[in-house]
Amino acid sequence: MSRRDLEALLGYLRENSGLYPMEALRVQILRAGHAPADADRAIAIFQGRASRDEPSIWLPSLLVALIDSALALLCYELFHRYGAGKASCSTVAVIPALYLTELLASLILFAAGKERWGRVLLLGLLIFFAFGVLTLFALLLRWLAK
Repeated sequence: MSRRDLEALLGYLRENSGLYPMEALRVQILRAGHAPADADRAIAIFQGRASRDEPSIWLPSLLVALIDSALALLCYELFHRYGAGKASCSTVAVIPALYLTELLASLILFAAGKERWGRVLLLGLLIFFAFGVLTLFALLLRWLAK
């Protein structure tokens, strides 16, 4: 269940818990088209029997950043090994397109209600870019030191 759906169900339970019994509210949630597991989870969270904790997004985000770094390293190796005049360097143009696709996919996931996976892709891409900026800054400092 998405965070937005959970917040909507919790808001519904807050508004109506004083007026109706919990079982009647559960029936109304099910009639509204929510899955029984989602209704039970929202009620358990509302009653304090369960926590709202979601799985951490850091490990998948770091994996995305690692894959992005591997793609950047592949781009560098192809350019370094074959130069700008070879046909294999056309893959160098594909790699930034993959990063743009990753950014667009994260936005599409946000819009589709899959906020967790949208955050994973976006955070992974931001970690990769931050690592890239730090690497470029370190190379600049090394060059200035000479």
